[in-house]
Amino acid sequence: MQRARRTLTISAYLHRLAVALVLCGGIAVSPAFSAVKLVEFGMYAAVGSIPIGFSFNYYGKPVDEVVVSRYGILSMESGNIAPSYNNFPLPTNRRALYVFWDSLNLFNLNTDGRVHYETQGVAPNRQFIVQWSNFTAGLARQPVGDFQIILDESSGSIKYQYRNQQGSSTVGRNATIGIEGPNLKFIQIGYRDQYAVGDQQAILFTPLPDSLDYRVTKQADFSFIDLTLAAPPTGYYLLPEGNEVSGEAVDIEIVTDAPEVQHIASVDFFVNEQWLSRQLTTPWRTTWPTTAYEKGRYRLKAVIANRDNRTTTITKTVLLQREPPPIQASPYLAEIMDISPPVSWQPDQSIVLKGKAWTREGTLPAKQQPLLLHLRRDEQIRSFHLNSDAEGNFHYSFMPKFSDNGQWQATVTHPDEKELHFQPEQSFRVEQLLFSPTQQALAVSNNEPMRISSEATTAASVKGLYWTLRAKDQPSKRLPAGVSLSKTPGIDIAAGKQAELTTELTILPTAGSQGQVTLTALSPLSADHSRGQLSVNWHRVPDRAKLALSPQRLNIGLTRGTLHTETVQLKNEGNRPAEQLQLRLVDDQGKPAPDWIFFSSPTLLGTLAQGESLLFELTVVPPATVDEGDYRFRVMIKDDRQAELSLPVQLAISQSGQSRLSFHLTDIYTATKDKTGKDIAGINGATIVLQNEAVLSQLWTLTSNEQGEASIEGLAPGTYLWRISTDQHQSRQGRMVVNPGENVQSVFLDYQTVTIHFEVKPTTIDDRYEIELTTTFQTDVPAPVLVFSPAAINLAGLTPGSEKRGTLTLSNHGLIHAENIEMILPASDPRFTYHFTQSIPKTLLPGEQISLGYRVTARPPSVVEKGWMRRNETAANAGCSAYRAPVRVGWQSTCASGQRVAQQSQALFYELSGASCSQANLPLDGQGGNVNFLDWLPIGSNILTAGCAPDCDTGCCQPQGKVAGDR
Repeated sequence: MQRARRTLTISAYLHRLAVALVLCGGIAVSPAFSAVKLVEFGMYAAVGSIPIGFSFNYYGKPVDEVVVSRYGILSMESGNIAPSYNNFPLPTNRRALYVFWDSLNLFNLNTDGRVHYETQGVAPNRQFIVQWSNFTAGLARQPVGDFQIILDESSGSIKYQYRNQQGSSTVGRNATIGIEGPNLKFIQIGYRDQYAVGDQQAILFTPLPDSLDYRVTKQADFSFIDLTLAAPPTGYYLLPEGNEVSGEAVDIEIVTDAPEVQHIASVDFFVNEQWLSRQLTTPWRTTWPTTAYEKGRYRLKAVIANRDNRTTTITKTVLLQREPPPIQASPYLAEIMDISPPVSWQPDQSIVLKGKAWTREGTLPAKQQPLLLHLRRDEQIRSFHLNSDAEGNFHYSFMPKFSDNGQWQATVTHPDEKELHFQPEQSFRVEQLLFSPTQQALAVSNNEPMRISSEATTAASVKGLYWTLRAKDQPSKRLPAGVSLSKTPGIDIAAGKQAELTTELTILPTAGSQGQVTLTALSPLSADHSRGQLSVNWHRVPDRAKLALSPQRLNIGLTRGTLHTETVQLKNEGNRPAEQLQLRLVDDQGKPAPDWIFFSSPTLLGTLAQGESLLFELTVVPPATVDEGDYRFRVMIKDDRQAELSLPVQLAISQSGQSRLSFHLTDIYTATKDKTGKDIAGINGATIVLQNEAVLSQLWTLTSNEQGEASIEGLAPGTYLWRISTDQHQSRQGRMVVNPGENVQSVFLDYQTVTIHFEVKPTTIDDRYEIELTTTFQTDVPAPVLVFSPAAINLAGLTPGSEKRGTLTLSNHGLIHAENIEMILPASDPRFTYHFTQSIPKTLLPGEQISLGYRVTARPPSVVEKGWMRRNETAANAGCSAYRAPVRVGWQSTCASGQRVAQQSQALFYELSGASCSQANLPLDGQGGNVNFLDWLPIGSNILTAGCAPDCDTGCCQPQGKVAGDR
């Protein structure tokens, strides 16, 4: 059933007929086409007077216009829209369609919510569609997927459709779903029921004959009509120019509108319905050989298809004449003198074509003259505009892609020349391979050979492909010591196929603790030319068992005569089994612990294999004779190698009704050593402000010691607010309930590794500005410090069609590697198109950097949508506007203490323009570091552990609410 629904979704793309004509009974009929429109809410929650396009009967009353609410409601009467947040069960005394009534968020972190509508079809079979996309719900901003309402003219039915593009289940725990008419008539599908609707579900309301009621089908046919797909492609004929053609070959070329070029998938050319050729890249050009055709009239047809499977057909009728018109000789000639290299073996290897232009007499160079370079592969021809220099010389660098594999011929002509003559000697080949992955991270634990592989994809067949290790391919230009590659037989890959290319890499202890080595793929057919490379980043890990405890310390508060049990997890994170494990319990002097604290599980643990874990229990039952106070113990874990791991246990025994509160503060330095070699147990010198929530005048200030601990005794049980701050750390605040006896609060503070200072400076061009960023970061911290360079790229001054190219460099300046790297690149918008090259690795070692090439193209002003500034721009005041598009990267790392940390960084494409932009009036915040409310400044290192807990109630983001990590 799932597959059938997806098929219906794909077929729904073809439902939106736009430009192509439909032949009906021999008469050309153009379907009614109402372009997709965006609901501009502005500062309002609803927009009215939106025409349906036909008269729709709803509960016996015709409706011509509707009111669209951003909160998932379509009101069938003006002036009676539902409130924003306080949704209720039906009825609500409103004539409305509640497709998903919830507190939907319009402005989100990555993509803003949008509501589109469109009227499709021809009378009497039209449909009015309203679609909500990219909204989130609740304070946690949880995605709710896309949903839509379809009003059908012919049947009078109403269809709700739900589609989840984000990957999480549709959330309806706070939503009302149903329809409501006059006189309290209603049908409720769900109210605060998160299982009321699901992914790819359609609900159909069909009017009953001779009645004002509706029949409900909760599992109707699902055929999502996506209004966010690209518009139908459009284009026009550039060649032939007139309606009469002649000659042995006729060039046919069409031009598509500039903003649609990147969406075009293919263009098919026909002559009198006979297929001629297919082009997959611009220019959309083909050649019509006319020698086999009689003179007369012919119908040329081009079928343009975009990547959403929408097509447009454009036609032109021409008269073919057999006698070619006289050709006027061009005033100068050009010739290609050199093509180097003759073969492009790998990506990013360009082909340079050089030549010279002369006057037709052949005695003088043709200086500063326009030329056309033509490249032909089979029937495909590409043309590029050139200009000769002051000596008549010209050159062009052609950067082929994997899809350009094959033999290419080249020639240069005057722009007015129609005849193309290709010489066999003026040619080159593209024989590239694709490798995936191109980067790999290895953890080395012994001297045994490790299997290395990457999948190779070919366009042309390749023989004898193998991996090798060459000095000239290494970053240092010499072979690394202690690293060797096993000789493996080469493999043959047929054209258009894939195969895994493998070898074995051995890294000896003499190679050091970490490093990088580059493998090169070679083939006998290409001699020593590289066919591709695989970069291997490796680091050595101990070849032994490594035990880890969770939690890493126990803080227990209890009264005399009570029983308390703690469960501890022991995990082997090393590369060998841990054998003969046993437990023992001692006090802070190393003496056996008293009998009222003991293990309530076996103390002989046996063998713990690599990657496995086990649990043991510790029970405390202090008798009435034990004195009140603090007691310290240690759980000692020993293996067959006599290596011991200890777990600190702190007890606070109390018989009174008062409370004791202890804080333990940690950061990225915890569990490392200071400059003197002493273990760092926590944050020293942090300030803790504590306040009784019921009695605000009760205020205490504590300071943490070298152990990262601070405590206060004699507190009355109740609810307390706390705030922790210290130098070079982000402050944390929280709220906790203090019970009688011992209470412990463990807090991880985010260390600020990067600070940013910005300054807005006018440029030499009026009303344009440059943001000057000063980024300061620490390189000696036990954490990844990933920083973009440059941090901000100014797009000001790009005219329509012009490009800005460059490279973003992401470097790790910290002392440990970053893991699980994810990057979010800016999508093309009506202002600019973005193109990025280079795949992003999942791991970045200390001191390592990657380069991300970018190309930004300005679009024509005609395609900039009205109101687009609400999405990507901010009007700071009447005289200043700003555009921004961030490049975000996020990663994870593990502190020495075992704390898992998530971080992020970003670079920024921007444009500032206006008569009065300045640092004072721009809506920028974050003078230093990570305070950045509007996502304007690049975040250097923003630890993501702060924020709302996923399970906290409304108000969790308020100053008195929970903070992630609070318990």
